[in-house]
Amino acid sequence: TSHYWLNLYNITDDSLAWTSDTIPKKSNISGTPGLRPIFEDGKILLGNNSIYAYDVEDGSLAWWRDEYPNFFTFSTHLTAAEGIVYANNEDQFMIALDVQTGQEIWSTPTGGTASRIVYHDGKCYIGSLTNPGQQNTLMVLDGKNGTVLHRIEPPNYDLSTQEVVRYFDDEIAVDPETGYIYTADFKNLICLELD
Repeated sequence: TSHYWLNLYNITDDSLAWTSDTIPKKSNISGTPGLRPIFEDGKILLGNNSIYAYDVEDGSLAWWRDEYPNFFTFSTHLTAAEGIVYANNEDQFMIALDVQTGQEIWSTPTGGTASRIVYHDGKCYIGSLTNPGQQNTLMVLDGKNGTVLHRIEPPNYDLSTQEVVRYFDDEIAVDPETGYIYTADFKNLICLELD
């Protein structure tokens, strides 16, 4: 059985501050947790097919949620803001959890194989979402309740066949001053302005 731990290093004096308990996993095939840990409100947050929160002070496991199918890590990783952690599951839904308790605040159908989640001005932006039988999309969701505010299809169509030629890339950025959304379609840079 493989074991994984979370370590906190003090870069001021180059020392190990603490090592956590073993990171619990449902199975050995669930992937390495914590490839991109994030920090929010006194917690270090990790994800794979579960989402974990460790207290930054001592490395103790505050909570973990393991009832979700599939993975959170491979595409979106985790994003946190204002006491909420956001994650998109490969089974095509995004969740928001309370950072302190792990309680689910909302869950919204989205898509799989997505970009990372970008949080800006109370909204979650996520692109390159794929759904069987549907177009690749970019979505903007309300960060407090998960309401879908915008669903945008890629702009590059073949007019003769009415089919998408290029899909949204899995990179997305939001300009904090203008609110413009930047992404690409594997050939062109795309800038979107939403009302």
